[in-house]
Amino acid sequence: MTGTHRRTPYVAFLRAVNVGGRGVVRMAEVQEAFASAGCANVRTVIASGNVLFDAPADTPAPVLDRRIRGRLAPLLGGEPVVIYRSMRALRRLVARAPFGALIDERALKLYVMFTARKPRKRPRFPLALPREGLEAIGMAGGDVLIVSRRKPSGWYGFPTLWIERVLGITTTARSWSTVAKMVERCDRCGGGERPPPRPVTPTPSPRRAPGAAGSPPGGRAGSRSRAS
Repeated sequence: MTGTHRRTPYVAFLRAVNVGGRGVVRMAEVQEAFASAGCANVRTVIASGNVLFDAPADTPAPVLDRRIRGRLAPLLGGEPVVIYRSMRALRRLVARAPFGALIDERALKLYVMFTARKPRKRPRFPLALPREGLEAIGMAGGDVLIVSRRKPSGWYGFPTLWIERVLGITTTARSWSTVAKMVERCDRCGGGERPPPRPVTPTPSPRRAPGAAGSPPGGRAGSRSRAS
């Protein structure tokens, strides 16, 4: 959350919010906490602690983080864990489509483990925890890509504790559908720093016979890229 001449769009992921009866909080209260800390254009996406906001340009990142956690602590009954990503980075992740064809396999659950910091040593992928039906297939930036398969019991394994133990760092998991939904929500509301459009390539005009009638040359053709 470095300072710039304008507000910069960010995403905050709150760890262990509204999960299994723990960290129960209304998203309206979370939204108010971020706004009172100095954030603008604050929105939440579903109830698992996902916050879109614009960071003030004149506030250093550690100061803003301290304010946000200070406002959240009374709501959550303890020191909150908040992991941040710029909207630009999140949009880049979605555009990269790191799960490839796996996204079409309905029997799978796909997660991104957002990390509080980079692990000291990058593990060799893939990693597997067969009894929980979990596989870490790689990293995108500093975040871990998880595939979860249905166990014989019918339940799906959840990767947070396993990945934290393997990497030795704090993480929080979000389903791939939630990650994509956050980018869509930001785009729909007109927020975020959109990637620049692709350059427009002039279309060569056909040669015309001397004196032939026709439209003037110089037509253009191009395509518009869409991040999500």
